[in-house]
Amino acid sequence: MNNLLKLALLLLPGTAVSQSFRLSPPQIYVESRFFADSTTVGFGFEMEGSSVFYKLDGKNGSNGFQHYTGPVTIKHAADLKAYAIHPDFWSSEMAELHLIKAGHKLKGGTVTPSPDKQYPGAGARTLYDLKSGSNDLRDGKWIAYQGDTIVFDAELTGKAKLRRIMISSMANYGSWVLPPREISVQTKNTRGQWRNRAHWTASATELADMKRLSGFWMKALKIAALRSDTVRIRIIPFGKLPEGHPGAGSPAWLFLDEILFQ
Repeated sequence: MNNLLKLALLLLPGTAVSQSFRLSPPQIYVESRFFADSTTVGFGFEMEGSSVFYKLDGKNGSNGFQHYTGPVTIKHAADLKAYAIHPDFWSSEMAELHLIKAGHKLKGGTVTPSPDKQYPGAGARTLYDLKSGSNDLRDGKWIAYQGDTIVFDAELTGKAKLRRIMISSMANYGSWVLPPREISVQTKNTRGQWRNRAHWTASATELADMKRLSGFWMKALKIAALRSDTVRIRIIPFGKLPEGHPGAGSPAWLFLDEILFQ
């Protein structure tokens, strides 16, 4: 509690002053939004007398809000929600995080062209290391492009049975950062030829929504169940920034931190 708030509580006894202040949302501590088998989540809220409550909405339904008493192990994809309470303050707003369980592990992968020199990440490995990028686009967990079409060739472990491909990106219109406008998925047939398996092109509504979003962006492409050890993902960026934007006419940045195979 800061000194000004302490002074206010001393000068004006009772709960009238304290209850006019809303708590901040609790901090969510997790290594990454993506995980292979399981992950551990913790919450932080440093105020004596406060408590944190959380719940998981996912594969096994909702468990309702529970009192947080220690690290929580999560084994399935889930929408995590948490809030803080204190008898002398209004409850906090909700802190939320979507946790995603990876499906098939990759043996390797290549990406062309190479990422922009300002945001090289760890090269192609950035797209399958299960390390989610943060809001700090220079944290080394993103790779970025400005205007280039990206081709990612993934080598899976064995003949994996695939049902869905997920691409994780970022949206921040004010910072010239926008998600892709088109994504396609291909696999090789028995003659070594690439065959289309899934395709998505952003609708006018989706393109408009991208300009209003700020934060993580995820797109899932469903594919007919198939077994393959090589998959090609082709990603086309948003394109030129529209009129009215300070950078109108310049290509938007595209940031990628993970491609998941499920």
